Amino acid sequence: MDIALIPQPKKLQKRTGEFLIPKTTSIGVESHALSAAADATVRLFGRTSVHASSPGIRDHVSLRLDTRLKPGAYRLIISARGIFIAGQAPSAVTHGVHTLDQIARQSPGKALISLRIDDWPDFGDRGVYYDVTRGRVPKLERLLNLAEQLAYYKINHLQLYIEHTFAFRAHPNIGKGSSPLTAEDILKLDAHCAEHGIELVPSLATFGHMSN
Repeated sequence: MDIALIPQPKKLQKRTGEFLIPKTTSIGVESHALSAAADATVRLFGRTSVHASSPGIRDHVSLRLDTRLKPGAYRLIISARGIFIAGQAPSAVTHGVHTLDQIARQSPGKALISLRIDDWPDFGDRGVYYDVTRGRVPKLERLLNLAEQLAYYKINHLQLYIEHTFAFRAHPNIGKGSSPLTAEDILKLDAHCAEHGIELVPSLATFGHMSN
């Protein structure tokens, strides 16, 4: 079975056997810092129970931190005994869960193929530059959804390019009639990006683009 993953992992080794998804999946979490990864795992499997990892107790899914891995790296192992995801940082563990989600979406029935993935980013900052000035201005709901999509594909840097499509308090005529974003919109987007491991970076054009 061929699996297409975005981005393509550095190392992927297929193994024999498969993991049969149980009716209720037990998730063992090593640290409270991995709550975002645990939440993503719950959304993936549906009926789940989340516990603090404990020696001698085997969970179906184990989420751990491993600072010995490369910066931003994660390790994903799927076997008949269960699923193991370790990451160099909490965000890396979440990236491993997102990769697991892509595998599950391409796996028929209630079984996941056995494999091992070792992956890490080429660059610390992996960004998208988004111009919200030309054409239709996205609503806040679309921007929040965009942040979630970018995080799913391991993007951690979003630059929002704005010329006149912002409601400046001292200069309300600048964005008049252009459905401008508000300061409240930006604050909500910033908080949402932070929750998903993305740094929101403003890109505000001034003297170079004053036609509007």
